[in-house]
Amino acid sequence: MIKALAVLLLFQCLGETISFIGKIPVPGPVIGMLLLLGALRLSKDIKSIVEAPALAFLKHLSLLFVPAGAGIVIYAGKVESDLLPIAVTILLGTALTVCMTAVTAEAMHKLISNGAAVSSAENGLSATTASNAGRDAVALGERS
Repeated sequence: MIKALAVLLLFQCLGETISFIGKIPVPGPVIGMLLLLGALRLSKDIKSIVEAPALAFLKHLSLLFVPAGAGIVIYAGKVESDLLPIAVTILLGTALTVCMTAVTAEAMHKLISNGAAVSSAENGLSATTASNAGRDAVALGERS
């Protein structure tokens, strides 16, 4: 557990350092997450170190919303006076997120389906088999 926390904090610190030194307008933890994603894609060792503690953090993710909720209670008057812009922002942000998720899912489905069709054609498989392979790949991605 301590080794995993050290790895996670290392990537966060790397991200913070890159953001600070490079004067990049992206938060350091976001850069750290991208670096961690790259490391996870390249190394199975890092995945085995970080996986169990990361899943434990995800089980208790709701605790991270307590400070935000406390902030809303503390600044209830400010929230009340700016309720309309806040509500509009939340609604538009949610709608945009749903739309972009749908576009991304559709693009990934086409990419997976086309990739399965191309690779199966190279291997001499039928179109039906390629379609099933694409559907299975999408289903597998949904389970992850």
